[in-house]
Amino acid sequence: MKLLLDAGNTRLKWAWWDHGFKPGGTVVHAGRSPQAVMDAIDLKLVPKQVWVANVAAPTLHAAIEDWAQRQYNVMPRWVVSQATACGVHSAYAQPEKLGVDRWLALIAAYHRVHGAAIVVDAGTALTLDVVDARGQHLGGLIAPGLGTQRQSLWKGTQVRADTAQGPVHWLANHTDAAVAWGTLQGVLGLIERVYAAIRSEHAGIVPIMTGGEATQLMPHLDSGWQWVPDLVLEGLARIATEAS
Repeated sequence: MKLLLDAGNTRLKWAWWDHGFKPGGTVVHAGRSPQAVMDAIDLKLVPKQVWVANVAAPTLHAAIEDWAQRQYNVMPRWVVSQATACGVHSAYAQPEKLGVDRWLALIAAYHRVHGAAIVVDAGTALTLDVVDARGQHLGGLIAPGLGTQRQSLWKGTQVRADTAQGPVHWLANHTDAAVAWGTLQGVLGLIERVYAAIRSEHAGIVPIMTGGEATQLMPHLDSGWQWVPDLVLEGLARIATEAS
């Protein structure tokens, strides 16, 4: 039984792999002590191995290591991006510089569709990566996520607004909606513009979205987009299986 941990910028997610993928749970770690985060994880099973993808702070790395050894007498296996893994080849000259969450999402997407995919991870940071039908990573983009854009606007200007919920329109008549819809349209515009350009070069490419903000974006994208909440964990499962 393998425990899979995905430590992102804001959340720690977990799942299980035992001859199949089993979703687990999520805990927000941003703004909390690493010890409190690990204490909030309630597992019903005992892992024989713990596999981790971590893009969070080093303090969480240390807390995960201590927790796994203290609770289960297991040393975690820390996954890093490589030049090649599971049939996918990195576009980076220094593969280890590619965020491991992006790398694992690419691996999972490629094997899900058995071909070319454009992968958007909508979280604290918005990342977009493309893998072609041969498993070659073509590169990607990084931009502030939806929430990060709004926080930056509030902190860096005199605009004061609570983001409005409700139908999205092109123009707003009050500040709350102007911030909410303006930032949303900015993120959607980036995604749609890049997807249109890539789709013209790679017929049949499949668009996939994951990440904590995906549910805010998906209703505004065309029906061809697939939502896969545990994409990074699925890629981690593939790495763990290949290593077994």
